[in-house]
Amino acid sequence: MYRWIVIACLAGFTLACSSPSDDAENVTEKKTENVWQGQVDTLEKARGVEKTLMDAQKKRDEAMRQQE
Repeated sequence: MYRWIVIACLAGFTLACSSPSDDAENVTEKKTENVWQGQVDTLEKARGVEKTLMDAQKKRDEAMRQQE
């Protein structure tokens, strides 16, 4: 009796620890995400803003040169 309880518990733990996402089929479909995804997205957005500001600065500099 004790042996069956141990076997049932081990089987339960094994099933609980494995998730459906362990399938090889789902690996290729998933988007790569990590723990810092929010920070990565924020950095990408900041790079876009930086590019916009640099372009605006170049346009202002060019306008100042043409006025001289």
